[in-house]
Amino acid sequence: MVANSSFAEDVKAIEVSTGVLTAEGGYSAHASVVARQYGKVSLVSPDLKIKGNKATLGEFGFSEGEYITVNVPFYGESTVYKGVAELIEPDPKSSGLLDFIDLSKSFLKSFHVRCNADTPKDADLALSFGADGVGLCRTEHMFFKQDRINVFRDMLLSDDKKERQKALDKLEVMQREDFYGIMKVMAGKEVTIRLLDSPLHEFMPHNNDELTAYIKHTAQTNKTLSKSEITARIDALHEFNPMLGHRGCRIAVSYPEIYAMQVRAIFKAAYKLRTQKINVHPEIMVPIVMNMSELKLIAYGKKIEGTNYLGIVDIEEALRKDLKAKEVEYKIGTMIELPAAALGAGEIARYGRFFSFGTNDLTQTTLGISRDDFTAFMPDYTLFDLIDGNPFSTLDPRVKELISMATERGRLTRPDLVCGLCGEHGANPANVRFCMDAGLNYVSCSPYSVPIALLAVAQAEIDKAEVNKE
Repeated sequence: MVANSSFAEDVKAIEVSTGVLTAEGGYSAHASVVARQYGKVSLVSPDLKIKGNKATLGEFGFSEGEYITVNVPFYGESTVYKGVAELIEPDPKSSGLLDFIDLSKSFLKSFHVRCNADTPKDADLALSFGADGVGLCRTEHMFFKQDRINVFRDMLLSDDKKERQKALDKLEVMQREDFYGIMKVMAGKEVTIRLLDSPLHEFMPHNNDELTAYIKHTAQTNKTLSKSEITARIDALHEFNPMLGHRGCRIAVSYPEIYAMQVRAIFKAAYKLRTQKINVHPEIMVPIVMNMSELKLIAYGKKIEGTNYLGIVDIEEALRKDLKAKEVEYKIGTMIELPAAALGAGEIARYGRFFSFGTNDLTQTTLGISRDDFTAFMPDYTLFDLIDGNPFSTLDPRVKELISMATERGRLTRPDLVCGLCGEHGANPANVRFCMDAGLNYVSCSPYSVPIALLAVAQAEIDKAEVNKE
């Protein structure tokens, strides 16, 4: 996939491609994050220029449909070649990787490694690579599948609650099957499911082809909307700064029925697995929380001025009684990704049983640097030693301080608070060691990065043992 930049709706394109080449982005930008999750090569080159169906990279030019080969070594310069290079398919068994993973895990004690997984396939792969559960399941990625995206758009563009609920009922069935598959693969292990996080505009048609396809879809549902009507509604969802706008738990405050649908899907899947005698441990994570009031509302609900907001606890209890299901043990927690949440961790821990540090956003909001745009001026900052390395790869000292502070304050309120890190920093050995020293319980990373993180944990444990001997 070759593009100027990638967005959440490009998940499917990245999944089916063999690599990604973009002009904009960085280590923690969308294309890079998703590519790593799928084990694909991702290269960001500001020199890339795209005009129509042709692209140039310096003096090298190629057209849509032509083969190119991208080489991105862990160290050294990346290269783009014309044509198809001969590649080998590595085998984890014959290469000794699985033996290496077992050896690394033999040194692990209380600290462990989870995976970021949005599908049963991802979860199964990560499990084979030694993951101890799912630390981040991004539910928004599930809606971009071809058979779902238009249903989700129907829900967002509905005129009334009845129409919105019809679309949500369809999505609930799809989400339930997703959660069922992931929790079944991870039987007996924790699965942290992050409720919808992305801004709503990301789900809308972004070009004329997508818009035309959606208009055709509405015609099949006997609800034909004109191009101008749809465009007007898309414009109404537009935000100038969406990543700090109407996203995450803020969506749940305005549209509680969306989170209610996801919560029902999680528990229906959990109850079904329980009847099959499969042990499950769902952890429901509320994103972009900035204070305890938000988490308290979404977790436990609220009655005010004739309005009854149903919390996660209320939805689970009512559903369990309705289905006469056996109770499933679960946890409600939050993502600490704003400095305000880190500072208020002591209060937030009153209503959350776990913290997961989303260090991609925590780095952005602490330093005021966009993870998607930083690449454009990073070389200049590196030249003049204005910043030490890439803060989206190696944790910045100020971000570390917030993580340590939030963990300490959270545990003063709730001593058994479980803390993990699920940002893209999770596989970097230097970050892993910091997380262990700061008292976190785990890191979570893409399936293909799990062995790297396991090795880092094992090496840190060996070093600790050597120090204790002395």
